[in-house]
Amino acid sequence: MRVRGSVAPSNAFTVEEQPNKPGFCLIRFFEDVQPYEEEGPHGKPITGFEYDEYHLEVADYDGLENDVLNGFDGYLAQAKLQEAEGKIIPALQTQVAALELEKAELTDKVINLEGQVTDTQMALCDVFELALGGER
Repeated sequence: MRVRGSVAPSNAFTVEEQPNKPGFCLIRFFEDVQPYEEEGPHGKPITGFEYDEYHLEVADYDGLENDVLNGFDGYLAQAKLQEAEGKIIPALQTQVAALELEKAELTDKVINLEGQVTDTQMALCDVFELALGGER
């Protein structure tokens, strides 16, 4: 996610203990740090830094920071994947629900049309019988 802060991150990642979840840490990854400046209230400039931040919650253990440092790309990719899944899965679930509704509507139309085709075929049979001199 894109975030703003008054200070640029000092490292590519941080590891923070989770006080509400003992035994777990939150790894925050920082990418694409850019300074920004915009006009604030009363025309005063607001400056800071804007960057991409990704989160990954993992079990805490001795040497975690070194493992993240040594396997940085893999951990970062996992954090990005989790964020993407959080956005994509709900969107896909919505699409699936809409498609299931559309399928049900189309199924009803097909059943209705099948009945109409059967009725039409029966009417044509009656017409052919009459045309050939048969009785009804």
